[in-house]
Amino acid sequence: MHLIYRQLLLLLLSLLGLSACQEKPLFERLDATDTGIHFANTIAENDTLNVLDFEYIYNGGGVAVGDVDNDGKPDVFFTGNQVSSRLYLNKSQTGGADTTDQNRGDEPLRFLDITEAAGVRTKLWCTGVSMVDINADGWLDIYVCTISPKRGQTAPNLFFINQGKDASGQVHFREMAHEMGLDDRGYSTQAAFFDYDRDGDLDCYLLTNALEAYNRNQPRGSVRDGSGKSTDRLYRNEGGRQEGKNGEQEVKTATQMADQPRDPSSHSPSSFLPSFKDVSHEAGITIEGWGLGVAIADINRDGWPDVYCANDFQSNDLLWINNQDGTFTNRYAEYIKHGSYNAMGVDVADLNNDGRLDLMTLDMMPEDNRRQKSMFGTHNPDRFQMGLDRGYAPQYVRNALQLNQGPDSRGHTSFSEVGQLAGVYCTDWSWSTLMADFDNDGHRDIFITNGYPKDITDLDFVAYNSQYKTSYFNTDSETDKETREKMTELIGVKKSNFMFRNTGKNSSEPPVFEDITQAWGLNIPSFSNGAAYADFDGDGDLDIVVNNIDDEAFVYQNKASEKRKSGSEAKEQGHYLRLNLVGEGLNSAALGASVELTFGQQKQAIDNSPYRGYKSTVEPTLHIGLGAARQVDTLTVRWLNGYVTQLTNVRADQVLTLRQADAKTKYTPQSALVGSFGLFTELTGPANPLPFVQEENNFVDFKEQVLLPHRLSQGGPALAVGDVDGNGTDDVFVGGAAHKTSGLFRQLQPGKFTSTTLTGTGVRKFAEDMGALFFDADNDGQLDLYVVSGGNEYPADNIAYQDRLYHNRGRGQLQPDSAALPNTRGSGSCVVAADYDRDGDLDLFVGGRTTPRKYPLPGRSYLLRNDSKPGHPRFTDVTDQVAPGLANCGMVTAALWTDTNNDTHPDLLLVGEWMAPTLFENRNNRLKRVDSALTTQVGWWNSLVGGDFDNDGDIDYVAGNLGKNSRFQASAAEPVSIYAKDYDQNNTLDPVMCLYIQGKCYPTHPRDQLAEQVPGLKKRFPTYADYGNMTFDKVLTDEERAGAYVVNATNLTSSYIENRGNNQFAIRPLPAMAQITTVQGILVGDYNTDGQLDVLLVGNAYDTDTQVGRYDAGKGLLLCGNGKGGFRPQTMLQSGFCADRNARSLVEVATSPGQSLLLVGNNSDTLQTFRRRTAISLKHPSLLPHPDDFIALIPLPGGKFRRQELYYGSGYLSQTSRTAQTVPVGTTYVNFRGQRRQ
Repeated sequence: MHLIYRQLLLLLLSLLGLSACQEKPLFERLDATDTGIHFANTIAENDTLNVLDFEYIYNGGGVAVGDVDNDGKPDVFFTGNQVSSRLYLNKSQTGGADTTDQNRGDEPLRFLDITEAAGVRTKLWCTGVSMVDINADGWLDIYVCTISPKRGQTAPNLFFINQGKDASGQVHFREMAHEMGLDDRGYSTQAAFFDYDRDGDLDCYLLTNALEAYNRNQPRGSVRDGSGKSTDRLYRNEGGRQEGKNGEQEVKTATQMADQPRDPSSHSPSSFLPSFKDVSHEAGITIEGWGLGVAIADINRDGWPDVYCANDFQSNDLLWINNQDGTFTNRYAEYIKHGSYNAMGVDVADLNNDGRLDLMTLDMMPEDNRRQKSMFGTHNPDRFQMGLDRGYAPQYVRNALQLNQGPDSRGHTSFSEVGQLAGVYCTDWSWSTLMADFDNDGHRDIFITNGYPKDITDLDFVAYNSQYKTSYFNTDSETDKETREKMTELIGVKKSNFMFRNTGKNSSEPPVFEDITQAWGLNIPSFSNGAAYADFDGDGDLDIVVNNIDDEAFVYQNKASEKRKSGSEAKEQGHYLRLNLVGEGLNSAALGASVELTFGQQKQAIDNSPYRGYKSTVEPTLHIGLGAARQVDTLTVRWLNGYVTQLTNVRADQVLTLRQADAKTKYTPQSALVGSFGLFTELTGPANPLPFVQEENNFVDFKEQVLLPHRLSQGGPALAVGDVDGNGTDDVFVGGAAHKTSGLFRQLQPGKFTSTTLTGTGVRKFAEDMGALFFDADNDGQLDLYVVSGGNEYPADNIAYQDRLYHNRGRGQLQPDSAALPNTRGSGSCVVAADYDRDGDLDLFVGGRTTPRKYPLPGRSYLLRNDSKPGHPRFTDVTDQVAPGLANCGMVTAALWTDTNNDTHPDLLLVGEWMAPTLFENRNNRLKRVDSALTTQVGWWNSLVGGDFDNDGDIDYVAGNLGKNSRFQASAAEPVSIYAKDYDQNNTLDPVMCLYIQGKCYPTHPRDQLAEQVPGLKKRFPTYADYGNMTFDKVLTDEERAGAYVVNATNLTSSYIENRGNNQFAIRPLPAMAQITTVQGILVGDYNTDGQLDVLLVGNAYDTDTQVGRYDAGKGLLLCGNGKGGFRPQTMLQSGFCADRNARSLVEVATSPGQSLLLVGNNSDTLQTFRRRTAISLKHPSLLPHPDDFIALIPLPGGKFRRQELYYGSGYLSQTSRTAQTVPVGTTYVNFRGQRRQ
């Protein structure tokens, strides 16, 4: 009995210990009875005020944080819509963040409502709030934007000017917007104050979101002349008036006020009151947009503040780049490839600690399948194209995280949208995004608010309303009444806000986040809008306040400082630095100053502007988490007047005040100079020797198969390189789309090309050019040209899919030889050559891409044996006899003839869409399929190259894939799949795709899109809600799926494949920066001349389904190899290589000894040309292979050698020069028959 009691006691003690050790949430939500903040933005609908009559009714309010009473503690102001705005003084017990008070942060936060006493009660519908010391008297003022809920009526904005404290210590405000010229009545959302002209005072950018009678989701074209009702406004500070010594009013300019001596210790408010003038038109602020978020930052790092505006509906966001002359230019489409469709809140911060400012905008993409399927009905490629045609940049309904890739070698700033890779793209009906380091680990996290009281996007409601309106028997009044009654049944989107913790790897990679909402104690459902952060209790971590609709505001107290004080290991983490910047003159808070700091291996950039998120103002003190660092190694503040403060070895865990007046050193912007940096330089304009523009046709694949994830008709252009005219220099062939011309460029002088016509092409060229290859088909010493026909424009077996051989009749005169090839009327992809049977001529593999209009069925692949005689090229299809299983091996995109096992026989390695890397080993001139560790790695592979990257004497591989910046995330446990079958028996293949969302498998397609392909299924899910609740096995039953053609993708990462000998391979992802987009063209070479093989990548794909969205984050990427199979990404500035278009093929062209060109084939765009900035040292000779050479054995120090293969075709639709690279003296060549020479 005693033993039982003892065991029970031990169990109880262990459970108590486990409970004590459980991690407490980082945030504690404080009750309003404790904090004193009872503010709730309550909305009361009625018959005339509801979401039908006033569509902005649930857009909510903002919150501002700042020390309005100068007691050293940040106070809080909430804007109210139907209720009054409220001002709360911070009465928390704080010891100051730089003291040694061990109890700070342990006590709850406490606030006092002083709204009426301070004179800031409001009666208008208030939206955004901005705190600013507009008259530089040391007292924060409050600017409030307003709108009217009644159509045709306007309301003036409010400016509460701080009058200081009375004798009792009570702070007072006076509303003076009219006196200052800022009582704007233009439906403004938020004001941002900044010194755009750097004259020492603060100007005002006013973000606008006006109501319109027309449908703002229609691509009607934006109004760009300033006449649009929803055009933002820029107010310039014109100086103002000040009470003189004898009470008279004196007019003062901004410069005079800036030069006027002031006592910095004075706490008396100033009588100076600036006035503002609308200078929008003369400043170039003339483009309309329905603005919901605004951020101020020096985006291009030229020392002048720029403006980012997040716009709702069809209107694109605006990125106003400061021209340094009082004007702005919208450069959104130049800097950003795509954005959020319904952009709401916005923030700017350095998320991956690379010293560059990143951007985030929010949208409405739900995270769960039910809500997704209730919001999205179908895709509309025609409408999307109409938007592009009318001047809109691409935009999609999801959050957009714009990673700043920095300047290229020309100094142009460029962003890559990586929200899907980062894991932050779907947070439902989102409003505010705040990017700050909430756990002080040295990496900024992301807080997002969301929620909406009436889900007016619910498609069942939309469909019912539409059907009722179109009924012949219903009057307008009946329709309106029915709509209002139906609307009362709508539920709200009441979900918890989101917190994403930055997993913080290194600055050369895009940031990746984990959803930490629940673990950090923030998982409370709400209708949240504006939010702000501040260190309310002075303990060195950031607390959060949130403005909620119909609920009391959230006050979250951060417990990071407590965690740092508990436990010896924890003490090594969670350090911080807080900066108070003090400006001069009328910019007392030094708004616009830029801060850069380094600690350990980290680097951070911060711009001083408190207007962040949505309708809100965060505290003005800059907060930097430092993780384990106990000091900041270097700290640089670049003040807006052009001077700089530099400090070293700054102690952590303090509040540091820095003054602009103490800065004595002038700052010189470090802008990149054209043509002065990087390994490569682009040849543009007249300097481009190959200005070929690939024109695409307007065929829309989705009209043939609605469920396609992407088009199959826009695969080109191909690039092939070879000396076709026998003059000793490389020439170039560029493939053309169906009905469009191809290009043949002969290099008659080094680096100078002349365009010539390819006989047999021209206006009657029906075929879509895919892979192309220069090779000597008939051993007559002259290169012939093979062109694969592909695409999806025609039905299967159409003559337009017949491949073509152009026979060289001498001096580059290429003529089609219709008798040279067997029937190859399949839609093909690549063509590669090798003498697989060792009979002295080059045989061909031609990859089958697809069965036209029957995706995802593969096309037929061919092994073509060369049976030519001099002057008479002839090829025989020997696929089934020589390579059983090769003909229908998959949707091949790329192939290599490569010696995987070092027996000098060319094996065949293939990759493709819905394929694993597939090896056919050459065994006595027959190709046998061999299983390996690669067999399970089924992906959407695009390209393949080989190189001895680890210098061990065998060939390793780099394979381009879809990447990780996509909604399609695949693994063996949760694959992306297609079940293709003619489900409705209408002689059309229905490729129904599915993927996993939150652990369950669902159909990928929206309800209407699936029903358009398979109409009979619609009866199974009468409503969108029904469809959203159905897992894939309920949408298509096991019985229905029986006999379907099934493909499963398990690995979508672009990868490095290490050859470990004996057909043993190990596969691992390329660096994360290589995963931000699809990878197509790949080149291998020693580009930084360090003796190790590097990899050059290009990609992107604009041919996607419009809901999937373009893959356009790629800028081209140089991965520098370390000789051990590892790679280090280079920035565009380091490499000088920027290929940011719809890139496909990539080749190198020899132009002269030691010099070459890189060519990038862009779909529907100009061919890009790059050259090395410095020529390769001529101490090493160029590669000079014979036509039948297969391998080069390159000597390395220590008696080792690196194996290099000499390909006829590699990468993606690419044939690169066989002579462009240099090799050391002593290189041994091995031909296809295994014979060696030096």
